[in-house]
Amino acid sequence: MFHLLLTLAMTFAADFHVAPMQCFTNRYLRTFYRTMSSNAVLWTEMEKCDSFLSQSKSTNLGDGIGESPLVLQLGGNNERDMIQAALIANQYEFCEINLNAGCPSIVTGGADYGASLMLNAPLTRTLLTSLSNAASVPISIKCRLGAHSAVNSDSFPEDDYETLARFIRQAVEGIEGVSHVVVHARCAILSGWSSTKNRNIPRLRYDFVKQLAASYPHLRVTLNGGINDFDGLTHCIQTYPDVSGFMAGRWMLRRPLDLWHMDDFILRTQSFSTSTYSTAPTPFHSMPSTRNSNLQRGLSRSNAVQQYIEFALQERLLGRCSVGDVLMPLLLVAEQLRE
Repeated sequence: MFHLLLTLAMTFAADFHVAPMQCFTNRYLRTFYRTMSSNAVLWTEMEKCDSFLSQSKSTNLGDGIGESPLVLQLGGNNERDMIQAALIANQYEFCEINLNAGCPSIVTGGADYGASLMLNAPLTRTLLTSLSNAASVPISIKCRLGAHSAVNSDSFPEDDYETLARFIRQAVEGIEGVSHVVVHARCAILSGWSSTKNRNIPRLRYDFVKQLAASYPHLRVTLNGGINDFDGLTHCIQTYPDVSGFMAGRWMLRRPLDLWHMDDFILRTQSFSTSTYSTAPTPFHSMPSTRNSNLQRGLSRSNAVQQYIEFALQERLLGRCSVGDVLMPLLLVAEQLRE
């Protein structure tokens, strides 16, 4: 492990993101992840705009303090709702707001947003422009290589780089305040497939993401999809030098303790300290006194777990959460230790 981390430290020149995962990346799992890494960019679950606006304070967001750098992901297709959501988000400590244009409709709960936005570039551009005008932080978009309404058993749609490039040209390029594109390097099937199938069956095309990053050097491009361990991350870092960031989700669910090692090579380079996210409102370790203020990256993995346990006990004593909420990160740790 040491030699692998040393290799990464010498070559890593990008941000590492923990992907937004519905029903998982709530504030308790994010708090646990923050005890594992000070520098990994964390994401909220996708917040549907209508739900986000219907409650004065999202239970998934908490107070937003002590989690920086933290990205808010929004899902929706209504311009007015997006503007209102951005104005509310300005009250939190987010470093970026992301428009979800990558989740198939079976996940987003609506057939006309999420990955379906890739079929409507003009609407996507309107939403991004409105978000940028209303928000006090940069705006990004998370998309797929393309979107297909359905597939049949006889054929699978061919992936086409031009489909992705055309969407970026029409929906993203030239909008002030929108300079970050996160690409899940698979196409999306909008109906008839579960989220698990969409996450695993379509072919990974990292070469498309590489080409996008090279063709649009003024955009930061983050690669998502199929990074399951340090070997995979090492390969991507060394093979795609034009890519600005790398994102993984299921890896961090399956092996959450691995996140503790990320800072060992991120902090060995100057790339993170000069990245966009280094200008987030306040670094995690120097936040003002709050209920999360004592949580920093642990001196060891066991120390990090102990910090989280102390936080979880305090939350329960104050009646702020259910047992299930605070136990989920510890159950993930237990599953990793059983391997």
